[in-house]
Amino acid sequence: MFFELKQFIRNLIIYLFMSPKNNIADLAIDEYECNDNVKYIINSSIVTQCMINGDVKYFRECRIHKKFKEYFAEAIDDYFQNICKYEKKEFERIVRADVSCRANYRKLCRITSIFNKHLIEILSGEYCDYASAGLPSLNNSYYQKEFLDFITYISCIIISYKANSYIPAGICENGSANKQLSTYKLAELLGVSELITPVRVCKSNISGKTRTGTLMDAANGQTPAYITPDKRQNYKKETFLKDLTNLEYLDGICYQLDHRLDNYNVIESNGIIVGVEAFDNDANRTFFPTSKFPSSTYAGASCILTNQGRVNRPYIDANLAEKILSIDSTCLYDAVGIYLSSYQFRALLKRITKLQNAIRETAKEQNDFLVYNWSNVNTDCELDEKYGTTYFNLYINDTLMLQRKAEFEKTKNNKE
Repeated sequence: MFFELKQFIRNLIIYLFMSPKNNIADLAIDEYECNDNVKYIINSSIVTQCMINGDVKYFRECRIHKKFKEYFAEAIDDYFQNICKYEKKEFERIVRADVSCRANYRKLCRITSIFNKHLIEILSGEYCDYASAGLPSLNNSYYQKEFLDFITYISCIIISYKANSYIPAGICENGSANKQLSTYKLAELLGVSELITPVRVCKSNISGKTRTGTLMDAANGQTPAYITPDKRQNYKKETFLKDLTNLEYLDGICYQLDHRLDNYNVIESNGIIVGVEAFDNDANRTFFPTSKFPSSTYAGASCILTNQGRVNRPYIDANLAEKILSIDSTCLYDAVGIYLSSYQFRALLKRITKLQNAIRETAKEQNDFLVYNWSNVNTDCELDEKYGTTYFNLYINDTLMLQRKAEFEKTKNNKE
């Protein structure tokens, strides 16, 4: 009940304050054929990996918003026609028969509560409460893998539908797309576009159907989540430390909370980590309509401003600082105005104004705050948490993902 209340309040905020006016379909100029080597990746969202002109791309569909029953039915049809990787017609027959029962249908429509509550069990393959999920006929462990894949898919569908509840019927859902596009455009405005994987709106022909959505390039490098802490030490300050710090400021401006060690890649050259490229730029609260900076991120990084209006970090790249200080309402609107609601835009402008004032005041008080030569930067103050928990501190010390990997491998080995 508490979870459902939180979801209701969140959706109400989205409806009232985060309803961008644009129609994503109108922005889709390019069209691509993506019928070869198509692979569906279903986790917290539904992404299609495909090849375009020999390059790996990731397409995320902006589904046409409809009444929920029709939307839900089309999603199930799409799953069994194009996405389901199992050649088991009996599984499909059982699912459709169960869903035709009103009581089961209602349970399946509330699957997001189960998905959030039992996420670890689902991802590790241990969840098997078929009845609670609205699929009681799947009482044979023979369908365990199929069941888990299906409820993960349906959870993504329902979460997306609720997040786009403000969209009129017949219009493409834009909640995720606007966040991705705004993040990339803002990075371009700040001169740090290399930190964000390029993304654009397009139409793609997939599985015989033309779909509108966002097309993202494959991120360069590898996730640092599974790099052991000792190997993370082998980095180049002039590029990597600068990139990671710049990403932290960009995320603060965007109200991005989800760039944990598994949501950005580190780029390596000759065995040395030299840069950063972030993806998954559409977390729930990105561009949240508040003038405040986030007090902490999902990974535990602390706020980049103090209560006294100073920057809560030891340094900032001088070029980035200059770019931030040069932003005004006109150039900001030209960059992201089409993708954000008026409430989101005003909140974004207020956050930038606060950061501008904080940069000016901090630079007056701290001689080495503006960095022109990153090779001379002393990182000790970040590692001892003098400025709270920074991205660099998390990068060096965080072992959460390594622990999760070990737990999943242990579970997998036990099953085998």
